[in-house]
Amino acid sequence: MISEKPIVGEAIVDANAVKFITDKKYLPLKGDDIQISTFNENQKKFPGNIIYAENGKKNNASGQVYIGFFVEKDSSTTDFKVLYAPSDSLGTEALRLAKLFTKWGPATQKGQLIRSPIVLPVYYSSDTSTQDSIQQKAMIDVQEVPSFPGGLRSFGKFLEKTITYPAYERDRGVMGKVYTTFIVEKDGSLSNLHTLYTPSVGLSEEALRVMRLSPKWVPGKAQGKPVRVQYTLPINFSLGY
Repeated sequence: MISEKPIVGEAIVDANAVKFITDKKYLPLKGDDIQISTFNENQKKFPGNIIYAENGKKNNASGQVYIGFFVEKDSSTTDFKVLYAPSDSLGTEALRLAKLFTKWGPATQKGQLIRSPIVLPVYYSSDTSTQDSIQQKAMIDVQEVPSFPGGLRSFGKFLEKTITYPAYERDRGVMGKVYTTFIVEKDGSLSNLHTLYTPSVGLSEEALRVMRLSPKWVPGKAQGKPVRVQYTLPINFSLGY
């Protein structure tokens, strides 16, 4: 049975679903002096009146839906669009959900308010144990956190060898950190991998592809025994200029 509580990220497709957003207007604004739009409430606390699409339940649909929209200078939100959804029913429900998030702070450039694009991810999981793992992490004292085999230096080498910068984003100078989140299982495998924040869908897509190729991690431990732990990991995409 699918969880009826989608996980809402800060602002981000399945790695094999689409190659890029063809609508350029939803790509992030350029400029070092731009302060991006922010959501003025905790985005992990989605509205309580979510109705999970019945067709999604019946078809066992799951995955990330990406909704694009704009935050205007007056903090209002406009131009909502489903950029990607695993099914029409999940796209429709995620679009309804995104429109409930109204308390955004507008972006600024050189101290002036500006109109800015946002890509919001809504993740529907077919694994009902996802929420249990989040609660487990909060309740259990994890003495040993999960880690990539060989440590951070080995993880850096893995990224250098595996990442291919998406051409669409490279040609348009899109850079920044993608925040991935996943569960490190007791055997070190990674599950429930999705994105919490990304500058663009293309970078999110590549980060998810790379993490799906990751070798098994060293699992977290509590009281000397392996436990499931949810882990959040930033992956930085830079063009060196």
